[in-house]
Amino acid sequence: MVLDGKMFRRVMSHFASGVTIVTTRCKGKPYGLTVNAFSSVSLEPPLVLVCIDKRAISHAKIIESGEFAVNILSRDQEDISDLFARPGLRQKFDNVQYDERKTGSPILDGAIGYLECRLKSVYTEGDHSVIVGKVVSLAVGGKADPLVFYQGRYCNVDLRMATIPQFSDTSETHLLYNYWSESFGW
Repeated sequence: MVLDGKMFRRVMSHFASGVTIVTTRCKGKPYGLTVNAFSSVSLEPPLVLVCIDKRAISHAKIIESGEFAVNILSRDQEDISDLFARPGLRQKFDNVQYDERKTGSPILDGAIGYLECRLKSVYTEGDHSVIVGKVVSLAVGGKADPLVFYQGRYCNVDLRMATIPQFSDTSETHLLYNYWSESFGW
């Protein structure tokens, strides 16, 4: 079987993901791009990763500055996601409200959460880099629904509480409930 790039993209589009904008400040200028390849790596120390196309302007600026912020977008931020997804556009921040915190990387108004990071490692794989950052500052920004991307478009997510499974061993139930309640604020 020959692996076809179009088929690879099609299959990967079936994985729903949240949408983030990764930002940095380099030599006094803000940079950023839309990223949906984002994940936590470790709780101790707190580490996250983002995967960024090596050709993106922001890729080089993140590595040069050594710091970045991951802004987790809310459902009503589709326009800003589209704006930051445009490669080569240099005026992305002209009409975008943001603040700066510990690293100086832009924290976007309306984001439902953010994580500021110091660059820890960079791994080059194919046409992207896996950029790992140590979280130095973070916050939850609001209770809005998340922006989700699925099959090439934005979609809504049903955020009703999941049913907690019951186990015969009550200690397992309590451990699972404690994990979920701490992780998801139940």
